Amino acid sequence: MSIFKIFSKKLTKTDVENRLSVTTKSLSSFPPFGEHQNYLDILVDDDEGHKWPFRLVVRRGRYGKPVLSVGWLHFVGTKQLQSGF
Repeated sequence: MSIFKIFSKKLTKTDVENRLSVTTKSLSSFPPFGEHQNYLDILVDDDEGHKWPFRLVVRRGRYGKPVLSVGWLHFVGTKQLQSGF
């Protein structure tokens, strides 16, 4: 299995309290979305080899930027992530 970094960013308050905004250009690094789907369920390995289930969503409408939603806040709490890092 090949592990690689798709993007990195300094976490914002919104990232640690609601959802993680993902760069639009990183979408090409993910598997394709199903037809008529705006989300993709993915497994992400952390640096300790633990697998984390997340949902990558491309929001419809005005805020079309991709985000990690389902599973993200559990990851934030477990890893004790804070904004600014």
